[in-house]
Amino acid sequence: MKEVIEFIKNTPKAELHLHIEGSLEPELMFKLSKRNKVKIPFKSIDEIKAAYNFTNLDSFLKIYYEGSNVLISEEDFFDLTWDYLLKCRQDNIVHTEIFFDPQSHTSRGIAFETIINGIYKALKKAESEFAITSKIIMCFLRHLDEEPCFEVLNEALKHKDKIIGVGLDSSEKGNPPQKFKKLFENAIKEGFLTVAHAGEEGPPEYIWDSLNLLKVKRIDHGVQCLKDDDLVKSLKEKKIPLTVCPLSNVKLCVFNKLEKPKLAVIEGNVYGGGLLFLSCSDFIIAKKDLIFSLTETKRGLFPYQIMHSFSMVMPPKIALKLCVHASTFKSEEAKEYNLIDIITDDIELQIREWKSSIKKGSPNAINSGIKVFNKLYHNNDTIAYLNKELDLLKESDDAKEGIKAFIEKRDPKWK
Repeated sequence: MKEVIEFIKNTPKAELHLHIEGSLEPELMFKLSKRNKVKIPFKSIDEIKAAYNFTNLDSFLKIYYEGSNVLISEEDFFDLTWDYLLKCRQDNIVHTEIFFDPQSHTSRGIAFETIINGIYKALKKAESEFAITSKIIMCFLRHLDEEPCFEVLNEALKHKDKIIGVGLDSSEKGNPPQKFKKLFENAIKEGFLTVAHAGEEGPPEYIWDSLNLLKVKRIDHGVQCLKDDDLVKSLKEKKIPLTVCPLSNVKLCVFNKLEKPKLAVIEGNVYGGGLLFLSCSDFIIAKKDLIFSLTETKRGLFPYQIMHSFSMVMPPKIALKLCVHASTFKSEEAKEYNLIDIITDDIELQIREWKSSIKKGSPNAINSGIKVFNKLYHNNDTIAYLNKELDLLKESDDAKEGIKAFIEKRDPKWK
C-alpha cells in the first residue's frame, strides 16, 4: 500500500471534486477574519482545528458556511484559491475542476463578479506559473428553493467564458433532485454542462432522479448506488462517471472506516504503473486474454515498487525476471503468478459470488485482519529506499534518453 501511495503522489493527477470554500484552512480563515474584521466563533487556530470533528454532512456544513463569512473581497477569493493551488503544485495535480457556491456569498451582499473574478485570476496565474489547467463549476445550494437559483444562473450567463458547468450540492437529505428540474433544463439550454451531488447521504433514488430528471452527465459521490444493483448496472452501461471521495465519506461519517475488503475488476489491458494497483486489492477478477505489460526498462527506468509488490505474491526471482525483461503476459499467466484470482467472461456473476462469500464472515474481524496485514507487510523504510533509488535513476542519461525516445516514438539509443 505504501508503494501505491508514493506512486500516486508522484504521478500527474487531475482533481475533479473540490469545493473551493471547503479548502479554506484554519490559518487562512483566522487571517481573513482579522483582515476583514469579521467575527467567527473561534478564538484561535487551534479552536478551529478542534471543531473539525464532524458527525455528519450537516455538522460539516455548519463550519463550512461560518468559514465562508470571512470571504469578502476579490483578494480574499484569490487568496483562498491560490492557497489551494499551491497544494496542487505540491501534490502534482496538473488539472483541477473546482466547485464554488455563489449563493453562500451573494446572500451576504457579495457581488457575483467579486467571487468569480478572484477565483478565476488565481486559476489563470497557476496556469501561467505552474502549468496547472482548470475548469470552474458553479453549484446551486439544494437546501434553498429553486426560484432564487434562477437569479444566480442569470449572473453566470455573464461569465460563460469562465464557468463550464453547473452542479448541485449542500445538504442532501430532504432535498431531492426534482426540486431543481426546471433550473437544470434552463442551464442545459444555455449550454452549461451539468453534474450533481447525489447518493452521498441520500438514497439511490436521488441518483436515478439526477440522471433522469436533471439529465446530468456525472454524479458526484454516488456511493449509495451500491444499495441498488440495477443502478450500478445502469451507471456502468451508460458510462456515467462518479467522483468519489473516500476520505470525505469517512470524515463525515458516511462510512465508519476504510479497512474493508477491496475487490478489483479488470476489463482492459494493464501497462506499467497500472500494475501497482493490483497490490492494493484483496481480490482481483479479470477478463480473459487481457495484456499485462511492464515497460520501464525499455525507458531507462526500473519498476522498483512493482518488483517489491510482485515479490509479495510470487517468488522474488520471478518478480525480478519479469521486471528485468520488461515482460508482457496475458491473463492466464497473471493468474499463475498470483497477480489475479479469477479469470472469467461473467464478471457480474463472480462479483455476486465474492460478495456472498464475504458477507458470511464477521465484518469487524475481516476489517481488523486487513488492517493488521497492511501493517505487517508494508515497510516504510523499504519504500523510502525504493523511492530514493528511483529518484537517482531518473537523473541518469539512460532514463532521459528512454523517455525522449518514447515521446518521439523511436527505439532508444543506449550508451
